[in-house]
Amino acid sequence: MLQKMKQVAKKSKTLSTLYRKIKKREKLEDVIGIVSNRYPTPTGKKIILIGHSGGQGGAEILLKNMIGEFLKQQQEVTVLVRGFGPMIEEYQKLAPTFVIDSQEKTAYALTALKQLGYHSAILNTTVNGDLIPLLKEKNIKTIQLIHELPGVIHQLGLEERAQIIGEQADLVIFPARYVYEQFQTIAPVKTKYQILPQGLYMVYDKWNRTKATQVLNEKWQIPKTDFLVLNVGLGEKRKGLDLFVQVASAFQDEKEISFVWLGAVNEAFKKELEPQIKPLSNLYFPGYISEKEVTMLFFDRCDLFLLTSREDPFPSVVLEAFNASKPVIGFENAGGFQEIVQNEKSGYLVPFEDTKAMVDKIRMLKENREMLKKLGKGAKKICEKHRFSQYVTTLIQTCK
Repeated sequence: MLQKMKQVAKKSKTLSTLYRKIKKREKLEDVIGIVSNRYPTPTGKKIILIGHSGGQGGAEILLKNMIGEFLKQQQEVTVLVRGFGPMIEEYQKLAPTFVIDSQEKTAYALTALKQLGYHSAILNTTVNGDLIPLLKEKNIKTIQLIHELPGVIHQLGLEERAQIIGEQADLVIFPARYVYEQFQTIAPVKTKYQILPQGLYMVYDKWNRTKATQVLNEKWQIPKTDFLVLNVGLGEKRKGLDLFVQVASAFQDEKEISFVWLGAVNEAFKKELEPQIKPLSNLYFPGYISEKEVTMLFFDRCDLFLLTSREDPFPSVVLEAFNASKPVIGFENAGGFQEIVQNEKSGYLVPFEDTKAMVDKIRMLKENREMLKKLGKGAKKICEKHRFSQYVTTLIQTCK
């Protein structure tokens, strides 16, 4: 493969310079060789997928599922990620994946992929907005996916990157109109944009509540007969872990109701909440679970989904709950999910950060199983209109 790199390098002075660096420093991976080995025969479009980290958050999990669906639809994808983490190995199982944690690695990878005929890049999250000028310099079309609301953009200091996106991206894609409108308050979008809900990527239909009840009881000691309230996501302030704990606290003295937070947890934040968490016997933390079938057991077993996020553009977990025929309770003005979580149809929206209102809705649904069932059916109907395969098909159509 090094011989092949030499041949390609002769065609480009820039790539030749970078090639000499790889030989000298031995820090850069053989992008051309690895990609050529993975895709010996051209199939479909050649698309670069760019992730911001290798963590286990929602955006990273979405990217993993995007890779799988692009491949399923016979497209050639190569993944560039700007930081290490446990998800890198998951990406590498699916497609060529390279960590670009320096300017040198980024420039080399993009130059090599351009030589291989990659003409489009899909950038996952606002964090990657600063790469747009370099991509445009290499004449690579940029499709930017926005997953952040103003709070996160300000918190991470991404205002300048948002400005670059609004002015320079070839196409900006938002999961909901609410997210577009909120992004506009930070960076007016002067380029083309599209509203495109991402759809349900964790499709599952092997529901077996009896099995789910048994497994959760045996492995995590979750009572078999309790009314179960679930939230899934990274346990942090933005996702409202503290608010979830507050709601669970309100039911501590009541029988037959339990709360589960499924997902990795920010340990520093959890430590802050320890005085509130420690007395609770009705709150469970199974941790992050990568196996789809095991994750779905929690959606199968729960009675309703409690979304305590302060900001969440269009979380996939809402559609996953809907797919399991479970209603969702969330906050007003907290994200694009409010376009599908509809009062009296698929769940309830309560005033922002009003945990007492959440408690009241949970108590009502616990007592009114007919309403719970009705909302679950309505949620399922909405879910059926959001297909992940169509989402990816549309993304493919936007690429060169």
